[in-house]
Amino acid sequence: MVKKRYFEIINLVINSNDGITVKDISNLYNITERSIRYDIDELNVFFQEKNNKDIIEINNNRLKILYSENEIEDIVENIKEKEYFLSENERVNILSYEIFLSKNEFILQYFTEKYNLSKTTVRYSLKELNKIISEYGLVIDMNNNRGYKIIGSEINIRKYIINILREYIKNTKEKKIEYDPLKKIIQKFYKKSRIEESKNTINKILDYTRKTISDEAFETLQLFLFISAIRNKNGHEIEEDVENEIFLSKTMEFSKIREILEKIENIKEKDVHYFVDFFLGSYSYNLEYSYFLNWILIESLIDQFIKLLSDKLKVNLTEDKILRKELLNHIKPAIYRMKNKFKLTESILSEVKKQYMELFIKTKSSLKIISDFIDLSFDEDEAAFITVMIQRAIMRNNPSTLLKKDPNILIVCGLGYSSSRFLYENINNRFQVNIIDIIPFNQLENYNYLKKADIIISTLDFKLDGMDVITVNAVMNEKDILKLKNYGLPEKKSKIKLSELLSIIRKVPDETELKKQLMRNFGENIYDDMGEKSETGKSFVELLSEKSIKLNVAANNLDEVIEITGQTMIDSGLVKEEYTDELKNQIIQYGKYILVGDKTILPHGQLLKNVRETGFSLITLKKGIDFFGSEIKIVICLASRNKDEHLRAILELNRYLKNPDFENELLNKESPEEITDYLEFLEMSDI
Repeated sequence: MVKKRYFEIINLVINSNDGITVKDISNLYNITERSIRYDIDELNVFFQEKNNKDIIEINNNRLKILYSENEIEDIVENIKEKEYFLSENERVNILSYEIFLSKNEFILQYFTEKYNLSKTTVRYSLKELNKIISEYGLVIDMNNNRGYKIIGSEINIRKYIINILREYIKNTKEKKIEYDPLKKIIQKFYKKSRIEESKNTINKILDYTRKTISDEAFETLQLFLFISAIRNKNGHEIEEDVENEIFLSKTMEFSKIREILEKIENIKEKDVHYFVDFFLGSYSYNLEYSYFLNWILIESLIDQFIKLLSDKLKVNLTEDKILRKELLNHIKPAIYRMKNKFKLTESILSEVKKQYMELFIKTKSSLKIISDFIDLSFDEDEAAFITVMIQRAIMRNNPSTLLKKDPNILIVCGLGYSSSRFLYENINNRFQVNIIDIIPFNQLENYNYLKKADIIISTLDFKLDGMDVITVNAVMNEKDILKLKNYGLPEKKSKIKLSELLSIIRKVPDETELKKQLMRNFGENIYDDMGEKSETGKSFVELLSEKSIKLNVAANNLDEVIEITGQTMIDSGLVKEEYTDELKNQIIQYGKYILVGDKTILPHGQLLKNVRETGFSLITLKKGIDFFGSEIKIVICLASRNKDEHLRAILELNRYLKNPDFENELLNKESPEEITDYLEFLEMSDI
């Protein structure tokens, strides 16, 4: 039998420049040197049988390969399945790929004969696989004679297939000498022509929408189209509706995307809806699009998260607008990933834990504010990316990290917005460079300003004719920094000449003009801590006047509730008459996403032209009204001139709604005065 460890030993020896010792390998695997020597003897016997020559020579305890890499690859490629000893993880993977990627249904005997496994072993591996797929709401039922049956929704099946294919693609990017028992299964399913067609389709969509997405999102969308076409062809169509389908169909992207996707064979209408859902949630470089109403609360929770973490770190990050934008840009697609069970294929977790363990722990614990609201937990990989954003913000607020620029650098990053920005800050804060742009790898081929770059720094290992490409980690370590220094990148100049500084001060007596001159001449080496402080905004009770409160209102249905709400806002002078129509359209578009409590909805319009003044209305109902399966009795409506004015109020309202008594307290009040008194009490308690 050929064990996986045999190939690992071969790779260790090949990749060792100075020659690895038997002791090195025994320490690595925590087994005796005798066992390693036994493995090598077995390897040599195997290669003798195949090619009449040993593969590894031991000389002075050091190991040497006696074949070229190409020769080894040819031999390994010809290994038959029954000569290879499958590990438990490999057995589970094979079952997963065979069952989910093949159009045939196999009985238990197929696996026992093909892979030389006992029925007991197959059943055990199947049990382990069921544990994995349970996260997707899937179960595999199998008996000896009938074969298997996948129980669960079609969309979840496709999400799982996307993830296992992404994992396989990731693992095969690194060239290794090994037998790959999954390769033949993948090759039957993974048709390059269809993959290329999917790639071209997505590029058309990106050209039309003028959006930029990460390589990770690009790959996910590409696989979704590819898998959908195959599954539909084999009779496995999606039956369940996507959440917020009405809203999706009304987006400006939907009609064009549908027009493009309809030209692909075997793509159905529901596939289009899910594709648009994934697409709108995938903007990770330039996300400005608020997909559903709860973003208004999520944005507020992000501010709360920053405040909490600032308190823990004893560093004020609350006024860092870059951090806020970066968190929005990361967390929005992250929520989509978590919602749709899409795992991050690339991870910076180990580097983050190594360099910023304390910060990582504090960041992860603070994220609970957001997790509790969205009912989704951030895994450690997601938390790691957010940690590096926090680290960048800390660096930004430290004057010693700011620097001057010189050589033109293009950053190519396949990990998305957050990791690319961290790489940007790392390079920018250590070297005197001019970073001209940050792009995903999928845009490199058609990038118009490539000639402007003196060098490419990338997290991906690739070559480009006529251009130096330096590969580094997203979270740069000392080796990466040394690599850039050795290349010749100039280190930052952090010191300012006293003579130059005095010269400017003497010439400019006016303080305002002096500040401008100093920032113009030394801006990259001066930390501006004198900028305008942002206003915290008014409280919830300050934005809710008594004339905007109506209690125990009689209404028979949701339409009547919205009419009363709109009229209350109009009578209060907060909005124009057209605002009511906005609220009605919002119900159609956003549906259940405006439900913010057990009994409370928070509708609000988006068109500023219909808003006269920022403020809230509050209405309680005599009897509950059905709202997507929930009984609502409270309507809190918002009109806003800009997001900063209502930010504090939304944060407060979110905290109040977490109190299980809050809604009942509102419903028990008999006058607007009692409502405002109660809210003032809560505000004082909050302080």
